[in-house]
Amino acid sequence: MEYSAQQTLAELTDEFAGWRIGRGGSGHWWAVRENDLIRTPHVEELRATLTSLAESLTHGRTGELADMVG
Repeated sequence: MEYSAQQTLAELTDEFAGWRIGRGGSGHWWAVRENDLIRTPHVEELRATLTSLAESLTHGRTGELADMVG
């Protein structure tokens, strides 16, 4: 079953607390937390990046977001 953008947005919001997540008029998915911004045309890439950041925080590794996403 293919999810709608609204269903996907609800899942991401539930999964990644603390992030404001959305999809812009250009079709790009984005996530914002404090001064961190992630933007990508692919929802799978957004989810993977947010998961990687969450795992880094869980394991006590710190670093700049810019180092992780590009």
